[in-house]
Amino acid sequence: MKGSNVPPSVNQVEFNPFLHQKELLDFCNGQGIAIEAYAPLTTGNKLKHPVLLELSQAYSKSPAQVLLRWGLQRDLIVLPRSSKTERISENIHVFDFEISGKDMARLDALNENFRAHGNPNDPDLIRSLPNW
Repeated sequence: MKGSNVPPSVNQVEFNPFLHQKELLDFCNGQGIAIEAYAPLTTGNKLKHPVLLELSQAYSKSPAQVLLRWGLQRDLIVLPRSSKTERISENIHVFDFEISGKDMARLDALNENFRAHGNPNDPDLIRSLPNW
């Protein structure tokens, strides 16, 4: 933001309960910057987590739907990716339920700084990127 007179309108970052970047979320919300959650489904790595399984059963939804709903209730832009028709259909059905405040707090507490796609500040990851 220091290098431009025009602030970004969207910040695309990896974001989900297992990488709940609350300080970044608060900052972006305060600046009017929307967060687009990259890998909101943890690239499938955390779909069998016991808390997710418990909540999916309680809400009669899949773990993926619980993750997407969590993101929506955090005012994130969630764009899940799938090539499977049944998963795409399932991902659409997240507007017919709401996660309680207590359960949102449980999901927030899952933060373990888990990155499905590597830490963008890691020098090795930066060196592996193509030189555009």
